[in-house]
Formats: sequence, structure tokens, C-alpha cells
Amino acid sequence: MFNLDEYMKDLTEICSYDSGRYNKEGVYQMVDWFKSRYEALGMNTQVIWMDDHEEAPLLIVSNDRSNGGDILNSKTPVDVLLISHLDTVFDTETVKNWPVTVDENGIGHGPGVIDCKGGSLLAYYLIREMLAAGEVNFTFVHAMNTDEEPGSNYSQHFFQHFAERTKYCLVFEPGRANDEFVGVRKGGVKYVIKAHGIGAHSGADFEKGANAIVELCKWIPEITALIDLEKGTTLNIAKIEGGLNNGQVPDLAEAAVRLLYLDPGEVDKVNALMVRMQKEPFDKRCHLEVEIKGISRPPMYITENTKTLFAALDKAGAKTGVDTSWVTTGGMSDGNWVAHHGVGTLDGCGPCGAGLHTKDEYIKTASVEPRFNVMRQLLLDLFTK
Repeated sequence: MFNLDEYMKDLTEICSYDSGRYNKEGVYQMVDWFKSRYEALGMNTQVIWMDDHEEAPLLIVSNDRSNGGDILNSKTPVDVLLISHLDTVFDTETVKNWPVTVDENGIGHGPGVIDCKGGSLLAYYLIREMLAAGEVNFTFVHAMNTDEEPGSNYSQHFFQHFAERTKYCLVFEPGRANDEFVGVRKGGVKYVIKAHGIGAHSGADFEKGANAIVELCKWIPEITALIDLEKGTTLNIAKIEGGLNNGQVPDLAEAAVRLLYLDPGEVDKVNALMVRMQKEPFDKRCHLEVEIKGISRPPMYITENTKTLFAALDKAGAKTGVDTSWVTTGGMSDGNWVAHHGVGTLDGCGPCGAGLHTKDEYIKTASVEPRFNVMRQLLLDLFTK
């Protein structure tokens, strides 16, 4: 049923498309490739944009033909939502000097082979082969966005929209290098803290200045004190900058802080500190501003539907001889949006590999067919009566 040579040929083709962040030409090539192939299977397809942002189309595919083919606004319940993304992190023209290669150990290298073109392709093969065998006894939507790497700024709205009528979600992000799935992902918030002081000549008028760097640095221990590794809470001081030269008391300093968490209550603790920081500066001549940057993602946690999904995965693994262990990770995906609505969500359903976002990115070709087999069996067990 599954043909690895054919899969790798297709993967080589789509990895030759330069679909880096907001590369309009490249992401359109990816959308057209999957759209034409799904339509050849008789599936309904729809390309939509958020706020008419034409560089970030979302391709959705379904076997639901109600509502005049409008997949997005259909009221039909979705048995399973498949998620993957078609964009990569790599700069324009990266693919020109980096074709897909496979070594003697079956390790394939190339831009996007595992994150996430390999997963998008596996989901397509799964639906294609199950349709051919008459095994699609469920209503599905495969949602493929093209702005995942920058944070799904335009597409996250659509994932939350589908979550309201979805029971299960399979996210075809990469499986781990040791073949594990991903069961839980942390939520994340990015803060930018700006400390405003008073500039002054550091020699003649030192006492007239209020040092913004000093004020900001006094809050660093307060921030890091909220790190709780047992709860999975981390706060990374990712960047600090400020000041101009030795001759001036700096009047501005800025820090970037990233919170990752599993317990939503931890966000409240951090936010309370940020409020206190603004109300009660150490140096009363200083004041601080706190801004949340980008989109904050909720954690992908285990719901009752997730427990059912994991139990079914274990049974499917036993039938196909595939290890179904899973891990918790700090990295986020579009599965975070869906799980937040109580949808049973399993991530890391794509082929396995590592080196994401680097020139060392690789896919374990030996993992592709086992992933196909266990995903097929999982869907059969969930939806065959």
C-alpha cells in the first residue's frame, strides 16, 4: 500500500520549492501542489486568507461537501482535523544550493524535509491510500497553513474556528528523533520590558541621572524567582540592551523575556509581577513599560478526549509494532490552539527526525512507513464500527 520511493520522490519535489517565511511565490507553489492532488482524489478544497493577507494562504481540504463546498463555514462536525504547515524557516534561494539527499543510512537532508513538508506529505498519502481502500469512514479536514513559522499570526483564528466542531486532532509536525510522539506542549508568552530612567552626564551630573539599566537589572532576580522546573515553568531572559557610552547615565534599557508554562496559573503570577514592576520601581525616578509581543499560545494539554486518543494510539501501535511513547516539550505548534478547546490532540504524527530550523535538518526515512501504518490503524480503530 505505501511506497517509500514514491513518497521520497514527491518529498524531493516539494522541498525544491522555496517556501520560506512569507515567500509568496513559494507558498503558492506548495498550496497548488497539494490542492491539485487532493482535487484529483475528488476532495473538496478551499484557499482562504485572514484579513486578506495574500502572502499567507491557508489551504483546507475535506471530504465534506455540504454547505455548497464552503468547508470553513460548514456546520458538519469534524471527526478528525489534520494539521500541518507548508512554510519553512529558510531564506529565499536556500533550496538552490541544498537539494534533498539521502545517505546510505537512510537519513534524508533538505530544507523542510521534516519541518513540516514531510508531515504534510504523509497526511496526504494517508488520506489517499485510505480513500483507495474504502477506509475513510470519517469526516476530516486537513488544514495546511503557510505562516506557522512566524507564529501563525494570520491562521491561528481558523484553527480555533475548526476546534469548535472537532473531536480529534492529529498534528503532523515531526516525530522525535527517537520515534516518540508529542503529547503535551507548553504554552508561551513573550514580554518586552522597557525601563525608562533619566539621562545625565556620568561625570559632571551623575547624581542627576536615574540609570535605566540598573533599574531593569534589579528586576531580573524577581523574574527568575518565578521559574519552577517542577511545574514546567521557565522564564528565559532572552535579550537585554541599553545605554550608549561610558559618558552617559543611560535613560533606556530593554529586556525580552519568554515564559513557557504548563499550568495557566503561572501566567497570572508572572503578570502580577509585571504589574508590580510598573507600579513600584526600585528607583522612583524610573518607570517601566511591559508589552506582550506577538501571539500568546495556550498549552496543549491532556483532555478526556486526548486520553481516549492516546489509548487508541497504544492499541494501534500494538497491532502495527510501532512504539507509541510520547513526550512533553516546550516547543509550540498549531495543535496548541486546538487542544485549548478540549479537542483530543496528538502531535508529532509526522515522520521522525531532528535538526529543525538548521542546515542539519533530517528525516529518518525508515520512520515514514511505520508512521503511516500506525496512523492508518489509529483512524481505522477510531471510526470503523
